[in-house]
Amino acid sequence: MPRCDTRIHSGFLSHQCPRNGVIERDGKFYCRQHDPVAVQQKRDERRKAMDDKFAAMDARHKEAARIAALKVDAVAALREIAAGHNDPRALAVEVLAKHGDADHA
Repeated sequence: MPRCDTRIHSGFLSHQCPRNGVIERDGKFYCRQHDPVAVQQKRDERRKAMDDKFAAMDARHKEAARIAALKVDAVAALREIAAGHNDPRALAVEVLAKHGDADHA
């Protein structure tokens, strides 16, 4: 049985994988670990997992920034109300609409 066609690198040296080749791809044999299709599938899965992780982290950061901006505008609105703003309800609707809270706008 032919050996796996993959070269294994360790430092400056490399050697052929000692396992038997059980999967044939384009006329070359590979062990299950070095099968190019399986290797690419694992890379794609890792890449997708990392993309999902970073997308979730980005969404959390955007939401935190949105809430921080809302807090600043809410405090400013409260100060206006305390100073005698004539229509606190309209001011509240304006602040909420500015920050995408359509339920109260």
